[in-house]
Amino acid sequence: MIRRQGPPASVRELYDRVADRYDEVVEVTRYGGRDWLAAALPAVADAGQVVRRVVDLGCANGALGRLLRPSFPHARLVGIDVAPRMLAAARAENLYDELLEHDLGTAPPGLAAGSVDVFVALGCLEFIAHPLPLLRSLHRSLRPGGWLFCSFQEHWPERAHLAPRTTRSGAVPHHALTRAEVHDLLEQAALSPQSTDSRTGYVSNSGFACPYLYIVARRPASG
Repeated sequence: MIRRQGPPASVRELYDRVADRYDEVVEVTRYGGRDWLAAALPAVADAGQVVRRVVDLGCANGALGRLLRPSFPHARLVGIDVAPRMLAAARAENLYDELLEHDLGTAPPGLAAGSVDVFVALGCLEFIAHPLPLLRSLHRSLRPGGWLFCSFQEHWPERAHLAPRTTRSGAVPHHALTRAEVHDLLEQAALSPQSTDSRTGYVSNSGFACPYLYIVARRPASG
């Protein structure tokens, strides 16, 4: 008898189920985060900032680590994810200096104040219903002048059928925010948006083109 899996009940289960084929999922869904990040990261080098520590939040199987490692070859690269099978896949890539299992509903552990030069948080913040405490913790951990490359699922109130407030993967909700709401959260966390790009984040199996906001933000040099 073949026992069918029910819908995923948690973010951990959602990503652990696809850990062995995550690269395929990224390609099939036309996930846009990597291409956006590749275009955005040169701003750090252009600013002439020395980068000693990079933290990849929601690192999954290390897909973005393949971009971050050559971009910051001398930095300590830390990956954090909630899914242990994803972390095992990332460990096999041998790109990260440290990998931690952690639920981003609370502040990442072991990050002292002013100890991080670059945070990357792509494809993970939509799973957090109230991201402000996390954003404030990222501000605290960033060095003055440090960078946050992040994405939020976007909500369009005037066209909610195209960009609803909430979508789901099984029983797992994805929380969407308007551009104004995201900028307000960043302002409350004392993070300054440098650029905001609205584009398709991924295309679901049903053909739903999910809009995302991709944002470059910084901790002010004097803040």
